[in-house]
Parts: sequence; C-alpha cells; structure tokens
Amino acid sequence: MTDKYIMVSLEDKKAEELANVISNKTSRKIIDFLSENKASEAEIAKKLSLPASTVNYNIKALMKSNLIEAVDFTWSEKGNKINFYKVSNKTIIISPKNTGITALRQFLPVVLISGFASLLVYIYTKTYQIIQPAVMEEKAMYAADASLAGARENFIQQSTYLLNPGSWFFIGAVFALLIFFLIKTWRSEK
Repeated sequence: MTDKYIMVSLEDKKAEELANVISNKTSRKIIDFLSENKASEAEIAKKLSLPASTVNYNIKALMKSNLIEAVDFTWSEKGNKINFYKVSNKTIIISPKNTGITALRQFLPVVLISGFASLLVYIYTKTYQIIQPAVMEEKAMYAADASLAGARENFIQQSTYLLNPGSWFFIGAVFALLIFFLIKTWRSEK
C-alpha cells in the first residue's frame, strides 16, 4: 500500500531535494505534461523538445521525490524495458519542524510489533499456565507429605493470577518507546 501523501519536515534533507526538483523549470514542464498524459521518456523528450539526457535526469529526480511514478511498461525491439510515467496522486505536507505526528508515525510500526510480540508472549504463558498446574498436580500425587504438596500447588495457582508476562512485556515496550520519544523531542527542541 502506498501513501497518499508525501510528508516532509523543513529540517529533513528530503525537503531540500523536493524543493530543488520543484524549482527546476524542466521538472515543472515534465510534471505539467504528465498531469494530462501517460508517456515514456522518448515521448516526453519529443513533445517538449528536450534532449533525452535532460529528460532522463529529471525523470530520475522526480521519481526519487515521489512526484511521478512508473505506471506501465513495454519492451523495445532491442529488448529494453520502456517505462511509462504519470504524476503521482499525492498531497505534499511540509511541516516546519519534526512534529510529534511525524515522530509518532516513525514509532507506530514499533508499537504494533511490540503489541504482536506481547500477544505471542501472552498466548505462550497462558498455555504454560494451563499445563503447569496439571504437572504440579501429578507431582503432588507422588509427594510423601500431602500437606506440603497441597501448599506447593496452592502457591502455583495463586501465582498464575498475577499479571501475565505478555502484559508486562507490552507495558515495558510502550514505556521504553515513550521515554525514547520524550528524549528525542527534548533534544530536537534544543
């Protein structure tokens, strides 16, 4: 799934690259032409009366900036791949600083992965908690002192009611991410 927007901060190097591409007169001509047409580099060069090398250079810069995209291709008689380009349907969002939203967007995948890992730990420990009392019950049957075995089994059952390790894992991961996010925000404000 591709993003429907291009989000850059003024502090980001990508903003500088984007500004260079947009300020280039030839790039703007190509964007204008591709906004109404789907075309190959050769067709662009011919229609705009530009050298092929200039079109190639600008196409690469526009592709790197995500302002245009390759939508189709064909093969030449010599077996070379010929791409057809069009303008990307994306909104450009420029923020003055690396705001909380852009920083949060960087951490969202990590939070999702932590949540998935926590779920796996939770499932594993729940399975272990179901199996463990049965094993302890079997051991209690073989114990010499029934009251000692009963106390041991009671302790195991009570310990299973504590917060699941999967929950602790997720709480720890979110806490660590929160501390990292706060430190990063604090450093960027200096």
